Amino acid sequence: MQFGISGEQLATGLQQISRYLLRMFVWHDFFNWPFRYYFTQIAITLAIVFAGTLTATVIALLLSFLAARNIMRGVIPGTIALLMRRLFDVLRGIDMAIWGLIFVRAVGLGPLAGVLAIIMQDTGLLGRLYAEGHEAVDRSPGRGLTAVGANGLQKHRFSIFTPVFPDVPGAEPVSD
Repeated sequence: MQFGISGEQLATGLQQISRYLLRMFVWHDFFNWPFRYYFTQIAITLAIVFAGTLTATVIALLLSFLAARNIMRGVIPGTIALLMRRLFDVLRGIDMAIWGLIFVRAVGLGPLAGVLAIIMQDTGLLGRLYAEGHEAVDRSPGRGLTAVGANGLQKHRFSIFTPVFPDVPGAEPVSD
C-alpha cells in the first residue's frame, strides 16, 4: 500500500518539525527578552480580573436582595424582583467578549474596557446565584425574629444574609 510519502520525505519532514519545535521552545536569546514588560502585562491582567470580579461581587450582592422573591413580596416589589431577574439574565446572557467590544467602543481600548466587561458579565452571574441563595433560606429564623420584635433590617440581616453569607465567593471560613 502506497501513501505517496517516501522515506526520504518523511525524514526531511521530521527534521523540519524538530527544528521548528526546537526554535519554539528553546530560547537562544534568553538575556535579551523583555521580561519586565511581560511580567508587567501579566500583573495588569490580574489586576483587571481582580478589580472587575470584586466590583461585580459587591454590586451583585446588593442587587440580589432586589431579585429574591421571598424578600420582595407584593405586586410592586414582585415586579421589581422580576425585572431584576431579567436584568441578571440579560447581563449573564451576553458574552464577555461582546461586552468587551461594546466598552472598547464606549471608553476606548485599555484596561477600563476589560474591567467593565467583567463587571457586567459577573454581575449577572453572581446576582442570580446570590438571589437563588436568598430564596433557599429557611424562613423559621425570620418568624422567630419577628416574634421577639426585630425590625425588617434586623430580620434581613440575621435570617437571610447570615445563612447565605458562606455562598459569597471567598467568604467561606478556612477550616484548620
